[in-house]
Amino acid sequence: MQTLDERRAGLRRVGAFSQVAAGDLDTLLSCLRWRTLAAGDVLFREGDYGDALVVVADGALSVRVRRGEADVEIARVGAGELVGEMVCVDPAPRSATLVALSPAVVAELSRDALHAMRAGAPALSALVVGAVIREVTRRLRDIEARVDREVSPSRPPPSPPSPSPPSPMSSASERPPERSGLQRLFDRVRGRA
Repeated sequence: MQTLDERRAGLRRVGAFSQVAAGDLDTLLSCLRWRTLAAGDVLFREGDYGDALVVVADGALSVRVRRGEADVEIARVGAGELVGEMVCVDPAPRSATLVALSPAVVAELSRDALHAMRAGAPALSALVVGAVIREVTRRLRDIEARVDREVSPSRPPPSPPSPSPPSPMSSASERPPERSGLQRLFDRVRGRA
């Protein structure tokens, strides 16, 4: 069993929580359900109902999806990472199975606890929601980059949009917009490429 100080340290490993005031961190701690896992323990399975995001405080876990008769590892998560955060946004079934690769300690924040936090500690709730949004955004960008590599392995990744306004000498109608890997994949599937 972890001490309160060990739990605080585990939460501080999460970038979004690293600078949280001690009082707010203790409020967050009071909303979490802590679990200790042995290597091989399944935290949740693909298709299960999920109602909590998970903060990995210690250890390593494998994220797996079902492909036919086998589970395929698609990622690994470790201390300081969030996983299962989609349930805060969309209460759909879990999209993957999470298995401990080593002894691990995780903290679960339920959707109900997050809603209660919004009333009692709105700034802390906003911080947690912001962390969830950043994680979802990061994963979507990772997926798009992977699709870009799959669809166009010889093509360099798209450059980020320029912050400068377009030149008055050129118009948007002169050149087609850059298509993302996802858009090109959909075009291929639909027979448009």
